[in-house]
Amino acid sequence: MRIAVFHPGAMGSKLAAQLVTAGHEVRWVPEGRSPDSTARADEAGLIGTPFAEAVDVADVVLCSCAPQGAVDIAVQ
Repeated sequence: MRIAVFHPGAMGSKLAAQLVTAGHEVRWVPEGRSPDSTARADEAGLIGTPFAEAVDVADVVLCSCAPQGAVDIAVQ
């Protein structure tokens, strides 16, 4: 399964890593994210792609983000 994860913070990166371990292709969007987020995503084995591509190819979109960012992600 192809899964897009927004955004792999401390909790989301652990969840995404488990999805990768289970054999899923997991994408995330590195644009505008911090070096810490990038490091977590790399460690988890996530594939960095532009937003449109991540959503377009995804069978499932999973949002694990802080409450203050939830509305912005939903609007996108």
